[in-house]
Order: sequence, then structure tokens, then C-alpha cells
Amino acid sequence: MKRASMLLAVIAQLLVLQHAQAYPDRPIKLVVPSPAGSPPDQMARLVSDKMSANLGQPVIVDNRAGGAGGTVGAKSVVTAEPDGHTILLCSTSNLLIAPLIYKDVGYNAGTFVPVARIGDAMEMLAVHPSVPARSVAELVSLAKFCPRCRQGR
Repeated sequence: MKRASMLLAVIAQLLVLQHAQAYPDRPIKLVVPSPAGSPPDQMARLVSDKMSANLGQPVIVDNRAGGAGGTVGAKSVVTAEPDGHTILLCSTSNLLIAPLIYKDVGYNAGTFVPVARIGDAMEMLAVHPSVPARSVAELVSLAKFCPRCRQGR
């Protein structure tokens, strides 16, 4: 009796595995919350070509440059079916900073699971040569005492 039930369990498992669909079973949407032609878009197109070749399914780049710090694109991934066929290529500003600045974006950094780090980006702060600041501290100091800088307050 034990052997028969074990045999039935093994056969049932094999039938389940036979009917399981392989991933991916349709095209993958790679959402980029930046405009076409931007550096993130260019990176996404390079990555999508390699992904398509490796996965055997098209990877379609979907630019969602709706503003709001990339929250429009990120939100579209949050609301997509959670089946792994819609993924997000974004920066830390889309995931960490935007939810702190904008109210009710519908997600936080913990909503997403990082899959791969595909690049690093350097940021730079630049001013016109006529501005007498040569460091961030000097620029902040100038802004504190500049009447034109404080007009909007």
C-alpha cells in the first residue's frame, strides 16, 4: 500500500511538472521611467537585447517618462500582474527619493526586489564660472545670504 501511494505521488508530481509553463512564456516588458534616448533608455536597450537572446523571448522597452521623479513608470510596474513579465529599470532616486518627496506614490523601496545592478552613475553639481563658490559648502553659504535665492521662500 505504501509503495502504491508513493508511486501515485511521484506520477502526480511528474504530471504537474509536465504542465508547468517555462518562464518566460511571452514577451517581457522592461519599463524605463525616462524618455527615449536618455542614458537609462540606452542602457535598457542594451540590456534588453542580451535578455532577449538569453531568454528566447522579446524584451520590449516601455518608456514611461511621465515625470514625478519616475513614479509614473514605477507605479505601472507595481500595478502590473506579478508574474515576472513586467520589470523596472530604475535608479535609486526612483525608488528611494521620489516616495519621500511625492505623496501617495503607491510604493516604497521595499515594494520592489532588486534583481541585478547593471551600472553606476556619477552625479555632478556645476555652477557658472562667475559664481564665487568652489565647494558645496561655499555654494550653500552663498545661497543662504543671497537675496535673490531667498525670494521664493
